[in-house]
Amino acid sequence: MKLEVLAALLVSVFLASCDLGDNEAKTTIAIDNQPHLPLSSSDRLDIIDVINKYGASNDERDYEVFRSLFYNDVEAVFIFTPGFFDGQKFTIKGADDLIKFIKDSESAFSIGGQHLITNPLISHEGDLIKVRSNLTWKAYYIDRPNTSVTLWGYYETYMKKNDGQWKITKHTLNGLGSKE
Repeated sequence: MKLEVLAALLVSVFLASCDLGDNEAKTTIAIDNQPHLPLSSSDRLDIIDVINKYGASNDERDYEVFRSLFYNDVEAVFIFTPGFFDGQKFTIKGADDLIKFIKDSESAFSIGGQHLITNPLISHEGDLIKVRSNLTWKAYYIDRPNTSVTLWGYYETYMKKNDGQWKITKHTLNGLGSKE
């Protein structure tokens, strides 16, 4: 299939999913038979931007930006596989404790790693927005600079909008595998 035909097909599928009646595109999301939630295109992009900032600020160890993504009472759950953090499950309550956990966890690595976060699926759950996204993360050890670890899994991130800004209220990493 030619690239032009593929591009035209993708645009037509996107436009078919939009309601342009009020001059602002609104997409309707339905995942797992959940109720439809109309979100503006701008909201969808802002939500995805929060997910992208999560990965980038973590990778760059920019803890000020990272902290700004969360409500003070955020709950974060990290469920690792046996090959990474010995398969432990950590539950952290509060944004400041989350930052401390991330800093402590990253201390074994020469850089913050590289988060590749893909396929954000946005749905409505109660009064929150849920984003399910895939994760591949890779980092190199400080004490073994030629050895890396890769973690695969997915995030379930819950957000709400307050004062025009989307922030994370709950974030869960579900590890699926890892390789050193």
